[in-house]
Amino acid sequence: MLKTRIDYYNDIIKHINFDKTRDNYCVKFYKYDNEKKLFRIGNSIVVEYKIGTPASRGAIHLGKFRDENKKLYKFAIKISSVSSKSEIENKMIDIATKAVLNQSSPHFLMSYGYGLCVVKSSIKSSFVKSNTNDSNDKKEKPIYFLNKRRRRKYYVYLNELANGDLKEFDLNVKTTKKITDNKVAQIYLSLMFFYKETGCYHCDMHNGNLLYKTVKKGIY
Repeated sequence: MLKTRIDYYNDIIKHINFDKTRDNYCVKFYKYDNEKKLFRIGNSIVVEYKIGTPASRGAIHLGKFRDENKKLYKFAIKISSVSSKSEIENKMIDIATKAVLNQSSPHFLMSYGYGLCVVKSSIKSSFVKSNTNDSNDKKEKPIYFLNKRRRRKYYVYLNELANGDLKEFDLNVKTTKKITDNKVAQIYLSLMFFYKETGCYHCDMHNGNLLYKTVKKGIY
């Protein structure tokens, strides 16, 4: 399972490479798909519907990308406003990703990269009209942030896709004592490895920040 995850990571970063000196990784309107809006980053990364539990500082969306052979890759796209804590978060993401790649801990989700968006007045939307004959179609404004609190400066993170968060797990999985015991053990292991790898304590623990991946029995 871990090798499969690492192979997937290596496949994606062959095609997607964020330049941290640039600030134009902005999410813009792309087109309508069955009356639903799609967004994209650049010309190839498609941003779809929200997933996971709503967060105070950002939003998580399903992301997709196809390579030159039309192979589809999926990942989570986190869009988070820039704050005084952003650089710390970026450092933690880099450490966690390295820990998985080095196979020192499987308990983190890897990042496929992240980039900064600074919305400038000169940015134009890559608007594509829907296939309908809707006369109300109008030229779209740039998308600063995919919720009501529009931002002019934010980070876009491409992260490994999880099966859900703890809130969704508790709602959708029929629990037994064995499952509950395992869940608690995995949370403690995750926190233990987080401290081991970073030397820091996690100060924002809630069910939306505890993500899970399903694996075959006995893997880890």
